[in-house]
Amino acid sequence: MTFIQTRSWQYFIKAGTLAVACYWAAKLATFIPGLDVKASPVGPAAGLALAALFLGGERLWPGVGVGAFFFALSEGVSGDVAVATGTGSTLQAVIGLRLLKRIRFHPALERPRDVIQLFVAAMVSAAVSATLGAFSLCVADLADWSDFEMVWWSRWVGDVMGVLLVTPALLTWREWTHSKTKPDRFLEIGLWVSLLIGIGWIVFCSRTRVYIAKYPMEYLPFPFVIWGALRFRLKGGILANLIISSLAIWGVARQSGPFLKHASTPSQALLSLQAFMAVVALTSLVLAAVTIGRQKAEVSLRESKASLANAQRIAQLGNWDLDLADRRLSWSDEIYPILGLARPAFPPSHEAFLRAVHPDDRQRVWASIQAAVSQKKPYSIDYRIVPPDGTERIVHEQVEIILNPAGEATRLTGTVQDVTERAKAEEFRLAKEAAEEANRAKSAFLANMSHELRTPLNAIIGYSEMLQEEAEDLGEQEFTDDLKRINSAGKQLLALISDILDLSKIEAGRMDLHLETFPIPTLIEEVVSTIGPLVEKNANTLEVYCAEDIGCMQADPTKVRQALLNILSNAAKFTEGGTIRLAVSAQAADSLAERRIPSYQGDGGFLPDKPLSPAHPITPINSPSSWIVFRVTDTGIGMTPEQVAKVFQPFTQADSSTTKRYGGTGLGLTITQKFCQMMGGEIAVDSQLGKGSTFTIRLPATVSAPQHKLP
Repeated sequence: MTFIQTRSWQYFIKAGTLAVACYWAAKLATFIPGLDVKASPVGPAAGLALAALFLGGERLWPGVGVGAFFFALSEGVSGDVAVATGTGSTLQAVIGLRLLKRIRFHPALERPRDVIQLFVAAMVSAAVSATLGAFSLCVADLADWSDFEMVWWSRWVGDVMGVLLVTPALLTWREWTHSKTKPDRFLEIGLWVSLLIGIGWIVFCSRTRVYIAKYPMEYLPFPFVIWGALRFRLKGGILANLIISSLAIWGVARQSGPFLKHASTPSQALLSLQAFMAVVALTSLVLAAVTIGRQKAEVSLRESKASLANAQRIAQLGNWDLDLADRRLSWSDEIYPILGLARPAFPPSHEAFLRAVHPDDRQRVWASIQAAVSQKKPYSIDYRIVPPDGTERIVHEQVEIILNPAGEATRLTGTVQDVTERAKAEEFRLAKEAAEEANRAKSAFLANMSHELRTPLNAIIGYSEMLQEEAEDLGEQEFTDDLKRINSAGKQLLALISDILDLSKIEAGRMDLHLETFPIPTLIEEVVSTIGPLVEKNANTLEVYCAEDIGCMQADPTKVRQALLNILSNAAKFTEGGTIRLAVSAQAADSLAERRIPSYQGDGGFLPDKPLSPAHPITPINSPSSWIVFRVTDTGIGMTPEQVAKVFQPFTQADSSTTKRYGGTGLGLTITQKFCQMMGGEIAVDSQLGKGSTFTIRLPATVSAPQHKLP
């Protein structure tokens, strides 16, 4: 960090710069010929000091005092008078700053109240400086005590005018540098400045006999001041103030202008000049602030209208207003699209609107309006609109009644909104709820019929087995074959009913989990033993891989077993002379351990142990957050992507030919998926037509009781 970059020296540089600026601002009045330096008509240093403290902070106040002190010394006064002058200037700036902050003054001067606040702060703070200055001059015999009042007024009004003229220009200098002026306005600006300078010179500086005229020529520049404030806002008002004030001061300094006409002394002329400058400054600044406020209000109004129009367009909402006295109707542009017409297709008309209403609803709409007027009550109705294209649209109309002080209806105001899509969505929602309720009733019925359906079938299966044994004992072979068919058909029907009932109970939310902790290898061996005959039937080979220390899991063993049997039975059914692989693993662990279960051949034998493919690593359980993964891979017929997309839908198989050839109801995979979801897991499938399929079940090692019903 360099010497100049330290905070202390940055402060000294800013304060010193302010002191130099205040010194030369005070000196500015001494350069005007003919003016008495002890009674300057305008105090630019006061306006500079207030603006500097407002923009740079109150702690720069020493710069104001030092500048005023050295200016007073340069004018040949004593040190005491110089100290009083510096103290008065500093107090004026600090008091003015604190007063402005207390009343929440905004430096942009975009409100008339800001201009008035600045004027009030200038009057209050300038009184301190004027009092100290006049008193010190009289004490030092630089002015007579008889002139104390005149000196005080001259200093006070001069500092007030300095604030009104200089402070606004400095506070808004950023707007001057950053604002852009359109090229087509340069001609108007040039004309305005030329006329303002020309009229100001003639009125205030010309030594012709114009100023001797009996007319108040000093107010001739006012139209041009107003022109600048209205057209160029704050910049125009500030520039007009500076131009007119400079010309008026110059005119008094060179003994010309209207202010010397009725003044007996130069001091009186100066007071007249100061009063004139106050009127010009306040007028231009207030007009500029009012113009800015009006333009902002217009912009805000346009934005509000645009926002309202966008909101109505998005919501397909229009509003209308009917004057009952003269039957005059007005409406927003959004009414036309609701009627299916371009904007504006025709002037607002109640008859034209009613013609667009569906004939069956027209009388009801007209009756609602008549009832609202007679009963003085608002209404809200839905009816149909028929646009020119013939399609029916549903609209919602809501109307309010405006009453006069006598209680008579004078106006109707309302809104019309296109609710066609909403009505359709509500219709679909109700239909969906009805279908869901019917489905739940169906599921509840089937679940309740579980006992009634299974009991007769179990009896049929049981009696067929008993009759089959008796027929074999009696040697009645032809009856034995028939009884076997009856038994097989009964078991198939029982399995079908069991699947349907399981699915119905799941959908009805009546399927419960019976959680137990069981060893995973034991469950796998039971599944392998059960699926063996089905694997053997199609001459397939079953390979099983399971980690040696995979341990136990907490879940519903019946549902896990049924899920695995459903997948393995499908693999055995759709694979002929191929290989079926069952791999069990635990995720969320780093070590790799493996227990090989001899691969079931299908004929009662087992294949030699084989390592698991690296693509499917098996790891033991190390934490309660582990997952158990069951992966079944076959080399069967496989599926297309379209078939994979609907494989978990109920009563769905690959296609009709698959159903005819392999049989089945298409419920096994649906039930398996529901079981996995109930236990907080998932099932996924990956298949290629002609190459086989891979089903992966992923279950938590510790299943928790479900907190909500399945969708």
